[in-house]
Amino acid sequence: MVGRPRLHGEDTRQRLVEAAGRLVAEGGPEALSVRRVADEVGTTTRALYSLFGSRVGLVQAVYAEGFAAFDQRLSAVAVTGDPTADLVAFSLAYRDHALADPARYRVMFERIGGFEPGEAERAVAQRTLDRLRQLVRRCVRGGVFPGRDVDAVTLQWWAFGHGLASFELQGLLGAPADAERHWRDAMAAALAGYGSVTTPRRRRA
Repeated sequence: MVGRPRLHGEDTRQRLVEAAGRLVAEGGPEALSVRRVADEVGTTTRALYSLFGSRVGLVQAVYAEGFAAFDQRLSAVAVTGDPTADLVAFSLAYRDHALADPARYRVMFERIGGFEPGEAERAVAQRTLDRLRQLVRRCVRGGVFPGRDVDAVTLQWWAFGHGLASFELQGLLGAPADAERHWRDAMAAALAGYGSVTTPRRRRA
């Protein structure tokens, strides 16, 4: 005789995480309620509280798992002898992840009421940023980005990629082929700009 599935098993947990991300992606942070998530999965709010403790605990799980999957994808980008080609490949992997997992991507980069990443969650997110920083550092040290500040370029490139990804997820970059062209054109322009020699800004009189 086959036993009844456990109400609070790993399968239920994973389906609740996926449902939470999906609700946020489709309706924004305000769409995420304990009742709606439980109804999406066909379970009880009691199951959700038992697994996550609270709505905030559920968001925490979506955030952490989203960044863990994100880091796994970015870590798979091959390292070659060409730092700019590697930076482009990294950015396209960033794009691929956002398109493949838009639900969790939105939770990863939005502050949902009551949730602030703790030390453990920030550490997972930091790993992805560190991977980008290593690529930028290679570009600076190799003379590709002469005179540039590694931390400044890392932050700017991350914001640049996030903006493109967010626009594409909203359908603002057109069809996939058009969107990819926008990504590649924008990256080519950015690479050319960072590759120019920096000059001190003039002080206003």
